[in-house]
Amino acid sequence: RSQRVLTKVLMNQKTWCFGQLKKFYTTSLLIFRELGTWALEYYISQVLGRAMRLVGLENNYLEGCTDAEQRHLCGLLRPIDSVCKIHESSIDASTVSDKVQQFIEALPRDRALAGIVFVQRRATAAVLTQVLLAHPKTKSLYRVGTVVGASHHSLKSTNICDLIEREEQGQTLLKFRSGQLDLVIATTVLEEGIDVPKKGPCSDKGVAISVDAAFTIG
Repeated sequence: RSQRVLTKVLMNQKTWCFGQLKKFYTTSLLIFRELGTWALEYYISQVLGRAMRLVGLENNYLEGCTDAEQRHLCGLLRPIDSVCKIHESSIDASTVSDKVQQFIEALPRDRALAGIVFVQRRATAAVLTQVLLAHPKTKSLYRVGTVVGASHHSLKSTNICDLIEREEQGQTLLKFRSGQLDLVIATTVLEEGIDVPKKGPCSDKGVAISVDAAFTIG
């Protein structure tokens, strides 16, 4: 009976590790298509680094799995980490998608402006933030943070693809409201219920930019 149950699980591929690998693949593909090669390299390096750090932790870092499953997942990812060393390429128009390049060109160059950029997915928010912090046209213009939604209040992540540290979310909002951040990349969790702070003597109000509407960034 145990053998039949195990065979059924393997045939259905409904295991925690398989789900993590599938999510990693589909999100990586999305990041590449929506944001470009630089974003893909950054995303893969961050996910692999977080996964490797799971080994040796006293408490489960992820929800819904055992220590043995975490170690097994790291074993599956380790060959990728060893043969696919992500290099730190320079970021420019050739390493970001046309969609991102158009978005960067459309961003206001007014230093007295504060804004929120809405995207659809948590991973997109995290990686797009890093793109803006590294791109030569935006890295010295904007101070950027990330705020995303959560299905529950636990500080644990639900998968290796989640690059957002949930305990930092409150600090990001405080910094944005106080003017320490100029731009927030957010999922629709912030679409209602937050005011964009005024900046500068000539600013009547801040600006919320819906990237979904303009470019449908994933």
